[in-house]
Amino acid sequence: MGVDVAQEECAVCIAVDLGAILFEGSYATDLDEIVQTIVAQVRDTERIVHEAVLLSTWLTRELTK
Repeated sequence: MGVDVAQEECAVCIAVDLGAILFEGSYATDLDEIVQTIVAQVRDTERIVHEAVLLSTWLTRELTK
């Protein structure tokens, strides 16, 4: 899963190991929306990748919970 983080909006892409895309979408930068998307699309999240920006510390801390 990849998250492109910005102040106003995040782009989310969920893919399987072989690279097939399961889901793509954009949301307001809101943790609840990001988590709801993850839970709705996949049963087991193995890895989440996001860019290193100002919001990265916040996002990493919250997604780890």
